[in-house]
Amino acid sequence: MKLEVENISVCTQKIHIIREISFELSKGSVLGLIGPNGSGKSTLMKALIGVLPKTGRSNLLVMKHKNPKDDAHLTFGFVPEEPILYDYMTVYGNFLVTSISKGLKDSCQEIENIIQLLRLGNLASRKARSLSQGEKKRVSIGLALLGNPDVLLLDEPHNGLDVDGILILKSIIEIRAKDHIIVLCSHYFSEIEAHCTHILALARGKIMLKDSKKVILEQYKSIEELFTYMILNPTHETNLTV
Repeated sequence: MKLEVENISVCTQKIHIIREISFELSKGSVLGLIGPNGSGKSTLMKALIGVLPKTGRSNLLVMKHKNPKDDAHLTFGFVPEEPILYDYMTVYGNFLVTSISKGLKDSCQEIENIIQLLRLGNLASRKARSLSQGEKKRVSIGLALLGNPDVLLLDEPHNGLDVDGILILKSIIEIRAKDHIIVLCSHYFSEIEAHCTHILALARGKIMLKDSKKVILEQYKSIEELFTYMILNPTHETNLTV
């Protein structure tokens, strides 16, 4: 299993938001996506899942159903920075509708397992609009896990979570990192260092640096130091290979 991203660009009104982003990740890889605000991190994720028009290609499957014999295209789950839920529906209803939209069958047991994993049992019958921001984020994470997708895309998943939620998320990342692919966008550099096998740094919509975490930490004391160096040296560009 391999995620392939080739020359992804997003352009609006002749202005490139991101330009020619390419990388490959194999099963068991966790990519840390870092960069200052406005660098194109969220845009890249939305382009990969087909929400934004783009040029270039990736092998993420943006259709509902995957042919079991089609190993080239990978399914995905996406956690946006701001949770997107059906506010008028219950938490359980959100899971049911999402499972249908993903083309899943007989998903009731999986839904129950995910609700238990994220400790949402006491919230299952509540309307989504009544939830706190942290509770909505937990639901959003659970929806992304439905169908056991090949690739998990996490856009600032820690935002809004309490300590218990962060610990649950950490456990999910650690377990799924063993045999899935994860792309983690976060300003929590301690989490990037703890979980990621590779780092991709963006600035002004372009790749400034990409390599294994091991190689990067031989050059910088920490991911935070790398980020600070990027901010203080915006013209610096190193393009290594993931």
